[in-house]
Amino acid sequence: PSPNHELSSPDPKLSLPQKHVHPHFHLS
Repeated sequence: PSPNHELSSPDPKLSLPQKHVHPHFHLS
């Protein structure tokens, strides 16, 4: 998918993956 689609979206995959992909980053 294009980067525009991700930006256009409400970050549905970023909301979950954010803490699922790099939970340390969020805590740091």
